[in-house]
Amino acid sequence: MKKKALCVLLAALLLLLCGCTPAVNNPGPDPEPDLSAVESQIALLNENVSVWGEGLNEGNSGVFCVTDLDHNGRLELIASFVEGTGYFSTSTIYEVDETFEAIEEVDVSAIREASEPDLLFYDKYTCYEEDGVYYYICEDVVRNGYAEAVFYKQYISLENGVLSSDVIGAIEAKVEEERGEDVLKTAYYDDEGHNITPDDFRALETYWFRDDAKKTAIRFGWIAYEGEDDYSEDLTGSYNVFGPVTGYSADDDFFEYPYAFYNMKENVISGTGDDGMFSFPYGDLCRYWTFVAGETEGWEWTAEEEGVSCWVEFEEDGTASFSYTQYGETTRFDGMDVSADNTALYDGCENEEWSVVFRGDETNEFAATLVDDMLQLLWFQGPFEGEEYPAVCFMRFE
Repeated sequence: MKKKALCVLLAALLLLLCGCTPAVNNPGPDPEPDLSAVESQIALLNENVSVWGEGLNEGNSGVFCVTDLDHNGRLELIASFVEGTGYFSTSTIYEVDETFEAIEEVDVSAIREASEPDLLFYDKYTCYEEDGVYYYICEDVVRNGYAEAVFYKQYISLENGVLSSDVIGAIEAKVEEERGEDVLKTAYYDDEGHNITPDDFRALETYWFRDDAKKTAIRFGWIAYEGEDDYSEDLTGSYNVFGPVTGYSADDDFFEYPYAFYNMKENVISGTGDDGMFSFPYGDLCRYWTFVAGETEGWEWTAEEEGVSCWVEFEEDGTASFSYTQYGETTRFDGMDVSADNTALYDGCENEEWSVVFRGDETNEFAATLVDDMLQLLWFQGPFEGEEYPAVCFMRFE
């Protein structure tokens, strides 16, 4: 035992005399970042704003959101906007590729060839999952003027980089005048165009999806696109919103169907979503519009020739201000409520489906609509001693 202890002591002394020290583990190079992490994918989407934001520059009321529709761990960026003077939306989807180093455009030809769903007008969707495939119930509204529309009920599903879509039912809705009153008339159809009852329409999903399909309510986090270079915080916030909705059931009806036909128009004006993420059409257009030309009972004039000054401004609180000056006399209304009108507007106004009404008091109402990127303002109350006359003035934004 003493001999063994002596050997250990001599070995320790030898290490000290030789100046030897125990080996130290030197840290290696920094580990490579995890490209598949949500933070890395968000950064990648933010680096590609110029790619997915390009189409949004071409439309009115552009919005975007971050999702994982197919739950494959690779995020998508949905970019949507409304074009021109109708209730027509266009959506483009980009997905992080398998290398997590680039984004690629998803094939959406299936929805372009059919009735493209109006994704951006809603922030809650019913979702069915069958065998790892996720189907999102959505809607598209196609209008023929204000008082006639077709509501398509359909689904979208993303699988292997391709978006599929199919219509599962439709409703035709018309407002016809009977005995001086507007009467809503509707007809319900299945996917093959057969007439069905309203109860059958509400039950269509039960025929399309299995009883054991998992059914949830999913929220989308839409963000208004404003042409910025850095959306990192918005992209993160949008993705954090995506997922099951609290406080709602998957059996809730998230769409505006014809039993609230007039609300369909109100929905276009006010926007949707509990958080009021954006309003439409005026909320994401330019706030200030100035008078260019006008017409009254066949008489056409320009603002410069007649010395007319006229403008409309949409305020941040959702109201509108209006000012009209001619011959030194000004009519002005501030804080006017903005709402939808439930009746057709003056015959000279095109595209009535986007019309809004400014109400300043009980005797003055102003109706406006957007035509070819120009705001057409119709007023039914003249600025002189309450004289009423219909007029159209074309305005441009500044």
